[in-house]
Amino acid sequence: MRSADPRTTADPRIAVPPGGLAPERSAAPLVAIVIIALIGVALTLLVFWPGVMTYDARFVLDAARAGTYGDWQSPVMAWLWRLIDPVAPGARGMLLLGAALYWSGFALVGAALARRTPRLGVIAVLLGFAPPGFMFLGILWRDVLFGCVWLLAAALALVSASPRRRASQNSSFRDDAERRTRNPTQNAEFGAGFRVRTFGAPRNDGRCNPPRRGEVDARSAAGEGEPRPAVSAVNPHPGRGLRSRPTLSLGERVGSGRLLLRLAALGLIVLGVLLRPNGVFAAPVLVAYALWPAAFHAKRAVLLYIPTGIALFVVLQLVYYGALGAAREHPQHSLAVFDLGGITHFSGEVRLPGEWTAAERARLVTDCYDPYLWDAYWYGRPCAFVMERLERRDGVFGTPVIGTAWRDAVLAHPLAWLAHRAAFTTQFLTQANFTLWVLDLDDKTRLALPENSAFAAMLAVHDVLKPTPLFRAGAWLLACLLVVGFAWRHRGTPAGAFALAVPGSAVLYVASFALVGVAADFRYAWWAVPAALTGATALAAARCAGLRDVSSEG
Repeated sequence: MRSADPRTTADPRIAVPPGGLAPERSAAPLVAIVIIALIGVALTLLVFWPGVMTYDARFVLDAARAGTYGDWQSPVMAWLWRLIDPVAPGARGMLLLGAALYWSGFALVGAALARRTPRLGVIAVLLGFAPPGFMFLGILWRDVLFGCVWLLAAALALVSASPRRRASQNSSFRDDAERRTRNPTQNAEFGAGFRVRTFGAPRNDGRCNPPRRGEVDARSAAGEGEPRPAVSAVNPHPGRGLRSRPTLSLGERVGSGRLLLRLAALGLIVLGVLLRPNGVFAAPVLVAYALWPAAFHAKRAVLLYIPTGIALFVVLQLVYYGALGAAREHPQHSLAVFDLGGITHFSGEVRLPGEWTAAERARLVTDCYDPYLWDAYWYGRPCAFVMERLERRDGVFGTPVIGTAWRDAVLAHPLAWLAHRAAFTTQFLTQANFTLWVLDLDDKTRLALPENSAFAAMLAVHDVLKPTPLFRAGAWLLACLLVVGFAWRHRGTPAGAFALAVPGSAVLYVASFALVGVAADFRYAWWAVPAALTGATALAAARCAGLRDVSSEG
């Protein structure tokens, strides 16, 4: 029997695994992403210039200019502002810094995703204009700066996971395939009668379009036998689609460029914890992701969680009180006073230390308590007498007396403490809480930027949207939970790892306020907004890659 002449074989091609034939790289998506990000920066400055000063920001700026640091607000933010202030005085410096961090983060996420799914890359940076994210950029709060810092950290980690080497190999595959297609005689070693096709090759339009099922070779379509699976040196097992699997290990070799990106990401994660100390509850997840961004390894994250948390706590102590010499102002005692007031309210027994008059005791049990914030005991009327006594008259605020009273109260009335924390958490997650500070600090009868028509227009849009779930912390917590849930099966891919780790860190961060929160403003949950937005687009990209792989096995 004569063997088939490869020169006469119909439509000979090479079987290539998923992603083997990379699409032609177009600069258009990256150019679009850069342009959109620059427009975002320009719009941020147009709407918010020169920045909206808040009471917290003014307090930090005064400390920065005086060079005296305390730990009630982040001393690291004051130190950072001290560096920026000579270049861009006042609110301008922090506005420029926040805008640069925010739009760089979205642009880098978009650029990383655009390598496989260009349209999703463009969508990713467009989501930076989402009102709950964009509208906070010009309001100077450390919570917003913290979120911008962690966004850029996550973006750098995602970029460092880019499979550049694999892309180069795919390019060689593509060249070889095209060469064989042009010269069929080179296909003799693959045998005759086998149709050779690509499995899950991405299409050049940038869409998430898996290959169609049921494709058959030209010979089978002509009735010359049953369809046969493609066979090649790349895929020697007919019928088994090739799937890209992570090859990470503890000894993973990382190029110097990627190593620098990951080190920068780790540095920004640490900076975030120094800005918001309760970030220590969420940071270990991001640290694990930054170390191994090509895939999320749950076991590694679990093993690293406690040691990383302890290490970050030690770093915080060394930086705050060692390097910066910050004065101890005992911000944790505000939490203790809030909890003591809540336990008093729900148990009916006054647990705040000190001698209280009958009228004061009645108020402490009834109308002093507000699940929204602890300020009712600080300067809120009619119960400012609480801190007046604890801090000024008795002088116990900032002493072990407060800590001991808190411990004894929780042990004596654990259910009352749980009821108080549940009331606060419900308020924080579900209610229409305070969002934007928009008034002039020195004249509250006018807007902070009275002559800025763009700022006024933004506020009009905000007022329309505020009653919606867009400005509910619980909605963004739920969004992050959903992204994490759907991303779990894609955790072995770079996009899937991002979609799992970044919103996952936001879940832990927002959840930490259930235990340590003392105010229910929306800004405290703001990190969940960019985390959910970028995580959702990364999840979509991971699902696209998964669809290609699954289709290739069909």
